[in-house]
Amino acid sequence: MAGFLVPPWYKVDPLSPTAFIFTNIAWGATLATAAFSSGKAAYQTHRIWRHGRRASVYTIMLWLELSACIIMSILLWSFLTNKVQLSFQLLFSLVCLWTIQIQCLMQIIINRVSMIMYDEDRAERLKWIVAMVLGVLNITIFIIWIPARLQISPTWIHIDFILDRIVKGIFCLVDISLNLYFVYLVKTMLIADGLKKYITLFRWNLAMIFVSLSLDVIIIGMMSLPNNFFYIQFHPFMYLVKLHIEMNMADLIAKLAKANNSFGDFSQPGNSGDAGAGGKGHSVLEGHHQCAGMCNIVTVASLPSSMGISRQEQDPLEDSIHELRG
Repeated sequence: MAGFLVPPWYKVDPLSPTAFIFTNIAWGATLATAAFSSGKAAYQTHRIWRHGRRASVYTIMLWLELSACIIMSILLWSFLTNKVQLSFQLLFSLVCLWTIQIQCLMQIIINRVSMIMYDEDRAERLKWIVAMVLGVLNITIFIIWIPARLQISPTWIHIDFILDRIVKGIFCLVDISLNLYFVYLVKTMLIADGLKKYITLFRWNLAMIFVSLSLDVIIIGMMSLPNNFFYIQFHPFMYLVKLHIEMNMADLIAKLAKANNSFGDFSQPGNSGDAGAGGKGHSVLEGHHQCAGMCNIVTVASLPSSMGISRQEQDPLEDSIHELRG
């Protein structure tokens, strides 16, 4: 019996034995990544809660992203292994979960960018512009992708064949643009002002841009596979990897903001537990996360000149944390 709104002429694209194996591998990789990401998310959430006794917008987005990826992975695996039949409800749920994934992930990145922007209004505008651009993409997928996957007509399928790739390409450009902007801000507002310790952050973010771009290219390439749903199984895994990168980025920023202004102290991000030794370790990620709730960010530009402290001697990331703690 066909699912809700599935036309009688719907043709099932069966998985080949090889594709079935890769589907299970993808699901296993997704669950493993989800386990590691959940552990790190729980750790960061605990530190934020211990400091402020309330959930920040960052932690809400973090857990929404994790939940959306896990639920989407389960639904897709159940469908591809014939445990759940195709229906409008299934497709609608998948698009809703995808919407949560891209919106939360991009807002987490924007929150990171806003930490080094001296103009709060500009950061707010950036947040809404990206949200609206992605919102248009989300609405487009709701309108085009669902009828195409229901095989309503060849016209819908052809439009989706082109449009889906365009949407993925635009999302890739938004992702890369935000990360490149962050790299630019780190170089011009931190490193150029004498904070050489952020060279590590600059270089590591460049490497992560390459990783993120590679994941997007792989997804776009997999869209040409015979089964129309096979590539979607890799979506949750891809977004979980991107989320894990963001959490590691927060840990790296936490360590660097607390380090002496010398290059080479930190070569890679890790758990920020060592940054919290001695009771001082409410890391910068707390401010990073709380700024996701659009808290006021203290920047060098806002410090009174009468303090007699030059820009080269100030760390805007560290300043923002002291203000938030106060």
